[in-house]
Amino acid sequence: MLHEVSQTLYRTVRLWMLLVATAVFAYFILVVLPGEAARSAELIGDLPSPDTSLIYSASDLYRMAQEYGAEGRAYYVRARYTFDVAWPLAYAAFLVTSLTVVYGRLLLPDYVYLVNLLPLAAADFDFLENLTAGVFMYRYPQASPLLAAIAPVATLFKWLLIALSFLALLAGVIMLTRPRFRRVGRGE
Repeated sequence: MLHEVSQTLYRTVRLWMLLVATAVFAYFILVVLPGEAARSAELIGDLPSPDTSLIYSASDLYRMAQEYGAEGRAYYVRARYTFDVAWPLAYAAFLVTSLTVVYGRLLLPDYVYLVNLLPLAAADFDFLENLTAGVFMYRYPQASPLLAAIAPVATLFKWLLIALSFLALLAGVIMLTRPRFRRVGRGE
């Protein structure tokens, strides 16, 4: 099934889609993220946040929830189900289209072409993180040990997969500069 999804992307993604995804990604980076960071700073200050941390524990999550206070937790929950639904879609669209366009022009072993699915996995873990951390913050001060255990794992995998996606994109662009890896189009 993963192979079919990947191949469907190679058949359907076009350069114009990459340009649109890049424009949306740039808009988020330049406009939306700074605005969201300013709102976050107003309500939770410079306290750590689950979604921007690489590694944290369940006890760290409980401490964050306590330090945020009721207003900070309410903001956190709202942001997870508004802004943080759109952001994973924006970065995943950019990375999926970029990887698909770049790797579609390379002559590599078949399994390598699955690289265009990494951002989809990253977005899935991002959504899992948003769900678990958001519900955790909503339920606090009620104990939520399962949510507190899942959220940090989802966050770690999200960041690892995002990093791998960008590294794969960089590697693909570098390979495009080497004639032995290039081809005109997939299947030729």
